[in-house]
Amino acid sequence: MLLTGAGSGFSRWDGLALTAWSADRTEDADGFFLYVRDLERGALWSLGHQPVQRPAARYRVRCRPGMVTIARLDEGIEATLDVAVVPAADLELRRLRLRNRSRRRRRLEVTSYAEVVLHDPAAHAAHPAFSKLFVQTEHVPDPGALLARRRPRSPEERVAWMVHALAGEGPLEHETDRARFIGRGRTAARPFALSVAAPLSGTAGSVLDPVVSLRRTIALGPGQTAELTALLGAAPTREAALALAGHCASPAAVDVALARAADAERALLARLGLSEDQGELFQEIAGAILYGLPADKRIADRARDYWRAKGLDLVPRKGASPPRPRRAAARFRPAAPERSRGDAPPLHLDNGYGGFTPDGTEYVIRLAPRQ
Repeated sequence: MLLTGAGSGFSRWDGLALTAWSADRTEDADGFFLYVRDLERGALWSLGHQPVQRPAARYRVRCRPGMVTIARLDEGIEATLDVAVVPAADLELRRLRLRNRSRRRRRLEVTSYAEVVLHDPAAHAAHPAFSKLFVQTEHVPDPGALLARRRPRSPEERVAWMVHALAGEGPLEHETDRARFIGRGRTAARPFALSVAAPLSGTAGSVLDPVVSLRRTIALGPGQTAELTALLGAAPTREAALALAGHCASPAAVDVALARAADAERALLARLGLSEDQGELFQEIAGAILYGLPADKRIADRARDYWRAKGLDLVPRKGASPPRPRRAAARFRPAAPERSRGDAPPLHLDNGYGGFTPDGTEYVIRLAPRQ
């Protein structure tokens, strides 16, 4: 799992991308997100800076062995999000603790959201719309989880199941259709499902653009606290995926899982002869490389064993970026007015307004002469 200080990133399992992600340093708006909405005042924010990008009264990110914590204060609501990958289990946990620091009773919606991939990252990036057609979702009322699986296109293709749960107080709602959640002309920063006073639609099955989203509504009096835990995991069978949901069955089970993540990280650092600061540094370097930033080769070589233990096979070169899916690039320019074009070469795929130059590197738009 990659988690940035802004709350973006990705989740992968056994070579498969579980959630959508692109190494876009400008937008950086992909990830597994948690939203909070104040139902009385309508204020909306995300637990990380992304995707809502609403400034918090206080925002702090802390790295500890095996865990990252994002803490923020918004509208008198103090939130602490602890995130960890659970050792000896193919899942990640995000424990959210909310405290009402205001003097009035608050009704809050907590909504999760992640775009489902369940495919080889490069294959999905090459044809995302086609890739999404083979994902089927399912809501399982007991234990209150969402499942997603990729329908195999051949007997040789591997079957993988993804599970998502949101444990805690309050009634549970669900959604797996991205079009219904995001809405027309919107983004994850201001989704339709968090702009209206309506429950999630409860859609599941063969949706065109699959997501996993769960919601619970809680009430907090002045000074009161609540705890919810979001789980995301993967397994080769439906039964094994559902069994993973038990890791968030109770706050005590979550505490044990997070403690084991910390113990496993300290044991790894001791085995490799690394300090906690070195481990944190190597994680930061790995994140930089994944986002296409250069890394010092001398430091990267020392980090290689640590990254491999984390499931990352990074072989950086100084000043080099990791391979990315190739995209066609074209420049756009206006052509001279009609009366001065002369013997300009014909354009490819000319639609009457413009077309591509013969070598395909530019798209030319013809401007009408001024009257």
